[in-house]
Amino acid sequence: MAEKYYEKDKCPICGSQKITYCGSEIQNPYLFYRCICDDCNTTYDEYYELIYAGMENIIGGNK
Repeated sequence: MAEKYYEKDKCPICGSQKITYCGSEIQNPYLFYRCICDDCNTTYDEYYELIYAGMENIIGGNK
């Protein structure tokens, strides 16, 4: 059975883009955002897969 696709930043019930994000949680390899639709009060989690993307702001030590 195919999994239903939902658009990010859009309520899966009413389609509103008026979303309040209420915190996040990492459960490797995913990042979850708790969401509440400001129009229909639906709650749901958006999740993103975390991947290594590189390094920056590297300051060498004195050794």
